[in-house]
This record gives sequence, structure tokens and C-alpha cells, in this order.
Amino acid sequence: MTAGGGGSSRGGGGSSREGVAPMASPAASTARDRPRGRDDGSRRTRGVVLHVPVVHGSHAVWLGPEKADESRTHRWHVYLRALDTLALDLSHFIDHVEFVLHESFRPPSRIVSTPPYELVEHGWGEFDILVRVHFRCSVERPVEFYHPLKLFPAAPPGAPPGPPAEPTRTPVVAEFYDEIVFQDPTENMLKLLQLTQRQPNTRISLSPLAHYYTDFSGAEGADLKRIEEAQTAVAAETAKKGTRYDELCAEQEALNRELSELATATSAAQAKVASGERGGAEEGGRSGKATGGAVDMVLSP
Repeated sequence: MTAGGGGSSRGGGGSSREGVAPMASPAASTARDRPRGRDDGSRRTRGVVLHVPVVHGSHAVWLGPEKADESRTHRWHVYLRALDTLALDLSHFIDHVEFVLHESFRPPSRIVSTPPYELVEHGWGEFDILVRVHFRCSVERPVEFYHPLKLFPAAPPGAPPGPPAEPTRTPVVAEFYDEIVFQDPTENMLKLLQLTQRQPNTRISLSPLAHYYTDFSGAEGADLKRIEEAQTAVAAETAKKGTRYDELCAEQEALNRELSELATATSAAQAKVASGERGGAEEGGRSGKATGGAVDMVLSP
């Protein structure tokens, strides 16, 4: 999904770039490369790619038999947070976050303008929540994520499909690592992304759910290792198939030579046979004439 032609979301629940501020690509365009006549900051910075790691998640608690009813069985939060809340505050480039709930909620669209970007509600069912991120640079289009709200514990591995597990008082937390990727952002957006995220000694509002956050540290390394292993396997398989291709090409050339030699030999044999037949026919003709003469001599008076 793109944001203003310059941003997109990239999912991947198993990797992280914890504590890493967005960095510009070294291929960033210079002032002389940019088109002239536009000084409002809306020009695109060609060749710049920025990755901002984020996490979208939910936290659900069963109300228990004493408080739950048919329409309100759980109290839940849905949120968008930085990968490392202490190291990176998203408010320097995010204007607000819009959470679009199931149509049965009134109103279904909710706006959260300040961090922590969290929304709390009550309900009884699971559904996908649209998380739409709006930026302080209005030229950039919003980026969207779909978060699956989880109210019930996950079934154990290998369990047959069926109804949700029984509710538990243990909070159910579902978090997913993602990235907002800005490709060719506007000049204004680039400035916002490169701002110091948080002034020294500045306190930011921390969510009471922070101690439930998933620790994604080390996950990126594990993902990179899997990617490298996959790349190595692909390279080995490619080399193997390349060697086999060369062998097949050599076999094809050898077969072509054999076919050519066989065709030449066949043509020569056919020419020899044809020449022998012509010679035999001529010799037979001459022998017939001599025999005829001898007979004539015997039968003459």
C-alpha cells in the first residue's frame, strides 16, 4: 500500500529494527537534481527510502461471569506503537491514527491524535480492525494495516478446527511487527522523519499495557539468518541446475555431431548403393547382347 506515492506498509511478524532511527538512502537526490519552481516542500526526494518499524497490536481481557453479558464479554485495546517506545516517539511525523471498527460499533471510525495511539472498547466477537495512519505532511497518503483482534486464547498446535477456546482471565495479546516504508518522500516528510524523535529529559506518555508488549529483539537477526539460508540454498540449487544445463548442452552437441555423421554416412551409403545398381544394370545390358549373338550363331544355317 502506498502513502502519497512515497510510503507503504511492509508486514513481517518475525523481524524488528529495534531502536534504529530511520536512515536515508545514500542515493538521495541533491538540490541540483530536483525540479525547479516548487519551494513548498512537496517535491519528491528521488532515491530516498526510509523504513520506520512499528507494531500494531491488541490486548483483551475477559470480564468474567459476574460482569460479562451477551454483548460485552471482553474489554479490549487496539493500538499502534513504536517498536521501542523509549527510543522512538512516532508523533513527530504521525498526525493521528484512525481505527475503523466493525460496523456494529457506533461510530465505527475512531480518531486518536496523541500517543499512545490506543483505543479501548468492549465487545464479544473477533474481527479485523483497520488501522489507518495519517501523517503530518498532508501530501502523503495514509498507510493502512489490518489488525486481527483476538479475544480468545489460541488453540494448541495440531488441534482440530472448532469453536474458540474457553475465555480466560489471562490477557490475550496479539502483536505484529510491521514497517512503514517511505519511498521518494516529499521534502517536508523527509524533514519530519529526520527530526530528533524526542528531546533529552522529555517524558512521553507510556501505555499501561507496556509490560505486555512483545519483545521483538533478536527477531530481525533470526529473519535475516533464515533469509540468508534461503538465499544460499537458492544459489546452490541454481548452480546445480546450471551445471546440469551445461551437461545437457554438451550432450546435445555430441548427439548433433553423431546425427550429422550418421546422416553423412547414410548419404554416402545410399550414393554407393545407387552407383552399384547403375553399374550392374549397364553390365547386364552388355552381357545380354553378347549372349544373343552366340545363340544367333548357333542357330544360323
